[in-house]
Amino acid sequence: MRSDCGIIPLREAGIGWAFVCSCRGASHRRTNRPCQDASALWAGSYLAEPSVVAALADGHGDRQHDLSHAGALIAVREAIHILTSPRYSFERVGSATSAREIFGGEFAAQMTLRWREEVIEDARVRLGPDAIQTENGREMAIRRYGTTLLTASVQKDWIFTGRIGDGDIALIRPDGRIEHPVPEEGVLLGNITNSISSRNATTLWQSAILPRERGGLLLLATDGLSDSFGGSESPEFEVFLKSLGERIGEYGIERVAGSLPSWLAQYSELGSGDDITIAIVAIEPERCTEEIERNDRAKRRDPIEGGVIDDA
Repeated sequence: MRSDCGIIPLREAGIGWAFVCSCRGASHRRTNRPCQDASALWAGSYLAEPSVVAALADGHGDRQHDLSHAGALIAVREAIHILTSPRYSFERVGSATSAREIFGGEFAAQMTLRWREEVIEDARVRLGPDAIQTENGREMAIRRYGTTLLTASVQKDWIFTGRIGDGDIALIRPDGRIEHPVPEEGVLLGNITNSISSRNATTLWQSAILPRERGGLLLLATDGLSDSFGGSESPEFEVFLKSLGERIGEYGIERVAGSLPSWLAQYSELGSGDDITIAIVAIEPERCTEEIERNDRAKRRDPIEGGVIDDA
């Protein structure tokens, strides 16, 4: 978990490569403000099946949200904690309909509740118990921690994505096709975005479940990235996404990950001026039934005779 600049890489057998890179915004460096983004990656397994979970948060950062950097750290920590529990394993969920109910509505409710509880505990230490004695005091404290949140869970056959507030989630397929699984939240007033600190945060959560199929590059990014290209829907941002996929295909994910800190610093300096955090999961194609059967037959071939061993 981190809120400063740098890279966290990891590899999970059966899923692929994943890394997260965070850069303090150019305007934040000039005014000596901290990076208000936070990020976390987790790799492991559910019921012996590999999984990668990613979470990014972007604290609002204005005066009324002066503790948003702490709220962002709490958000990514709790998101990882929830999404790595057995309840959120597709192997246990069963049907796609049940998965949408659990990963959408149930996760949103649980995430919002846990975040608020942890924020109150943090406020008790930072602000003192007197500041949160009344309901109004608690709500005012919670508001100060306001943040957005992006999440993804990549498992055996499916990919779960979710978001509250702004930021981008994109899946770049091997053929160059770009999918935006979570729809835009609509135009809000000025720079105001939805927040996990809102009283109705559960209803503001957006989620999508899509098949793993041929895999691809799953990208999560705080809005400082797309704002540097003119916004999430700009042609320039689409060009960036395609070129990112092409560069990783040509040079490999390790080399591209090593170049990202300087790229993000330049994008922020010449573009948004905001903090930028990006997480990428390079998802290997789902193994089809024919491939599994072919590999099983190869393993069962008699090394001496060259024939297939007969179970009978």
